[in-house]
Amino acid sequence: MQRLLHARKVMEQVRDEQRPFNMATWFAPSDPEYAHDCQTAACFGGWCARDPLFQAEGLGIFMEMPAYSDRVGSVALANFFNIKLPDAKFLTLPRNYEELVGTADRIHPQHVIDHLDIVIKRYS
Repeated sequence: MQRLLHARKVMEQVRDEQRPFNMATWFAPSDPEYAHDCQTAACFGGWCARDPLFQAEGLGIFMEMPAYSDRVGSVALANFFNIKLPDAKFLTLPRNYEELVGTADRIHPQHVIDHLDIVIKRYS
């Protein structure tokens, strides 16, 4: 639960600091439209994997995807956050937001925060 709460803080920082955000990709290192100081744009999973606290707890990057305990992508995040895979996919897959916004490029950090609130409530 603590990790999910911290993930919410990570997304609040992304929103409040207007950091490059793109739910269509884990990372977009070659896309200058989304590039920032490390030359990547990130989605929810990507920003979590870049967070120093989460990195200290073993979450990292492998092949431009979040990685944890020999797993990558949504499976890695499910294991890291100790949630079920469908809940991790609810947070990470653009199709789970598109009903609200249409296409992945229209997903904003606040949408992810709203989804996090739903997942946090499930595990409270």
